[in-house]
Amino acid sequence: MFDSYSLAARFLPALIALIPVIVTTAVWTPALYDLAYGILVPSIECALAVLLMHIARSLGQSAERRLFVEWGGKPTSRWLLHSDDNLDELTKARYRRYLEKHVDGWKAPSQTDEEIDRTGAMSRYESAIRRLREATRDRRDRPHFDLVFTENVSYGFLRNLYGLRWVGALIAALCAVVSAVGLFWTVSANGDPDSIPLGAGSLLFAVVMMIVWLAFVHPGRVQRAADSYARALLAVCDSGPLRR
Repeated sequence: MFDSYSLAARFLPALIALIPVIVTTAVWTPALYDLAYGILVPSIECALAVLLMHIARSLGQSAERRLFVEWGGKPTSRWLLHSDDNLDELTKARYRRYLEKHVDGWKAPSQTDEEIDRTGAMSRYESAIRRLREATRDRRDRPHFDLVFTENVSYGFLRNLYGLRWVGALIAALCAVVSAVGLFWTVSANGDPDSIPLGAGSLLFAVVMMIVWLAFVHPGRVQRAADSYARALLAVCDSGPLRR
C-alpha cells in the first residue's frame, strides 16, 4: 500500500502514537482485543492505515510551517543567502553557479538584492531548490541520490512525529489513567492477582511513552534532521547535470 517514504515518514509516526492503545486494550480487555483482531481488523486496517498516514502528514506539515517561521525560512534556501553562515562563501558560490547553469532562466540574487528584499531572494532560491528536489525524487536516479532520500525520510519521520506530539502524549496519558484505574480496581476488589503484573507493566509503558513524546520529540531534533537533509540536497550541486 505504501512506498518506502510513506511507510517510514508518515505511517510509522501515527502507529507509534497508537501503540499505548493496543497495549492497554490487550491487557485490560483481552476479549475485546481478540474480537477486534479476529473480526474487525481485516476489514478496516487498510482504511485506518491510510487515515493515520494522512493525519500524520497534515499535522506534520502544519508543524513544519511554524518551524520554518521560527528558523527564518527553509534551511535548503536560507543556507544559500549571503548573510547565512551555515556554509562557507566558496561553497555557496559554487552551488549558485551550478543552479544558474542547470535551472532554466534562473539567476542567483546578489548580496544587494538580498539586502533590499530578503523575502524575494528567499523565494528565488526556493524556486531553484524546488527544481533540485524534484530531480532527486526520480525513482530512476534514487541509487545515485541515496543519501538525499535517506535524510529526507529521516526528516519526514521526525517532522510528522513532532506534529503528532501532543496527540501521542494525550493518548499515552489516557492509557495511563485507564491502566491506573484498572490496577486500583484489581487490587482493591481482590481481582485476579495474575493481572497485577500485566496491569503494572501497562501503566509503566504508558507513562514511559508519555515521557518519550514530551522529552524526546522536540523541535531541536526536527531542526537537526532538516539541516542534515539540506546539506545532502545542496551537495547534489557538486554532482552531474540534472535529469530533464
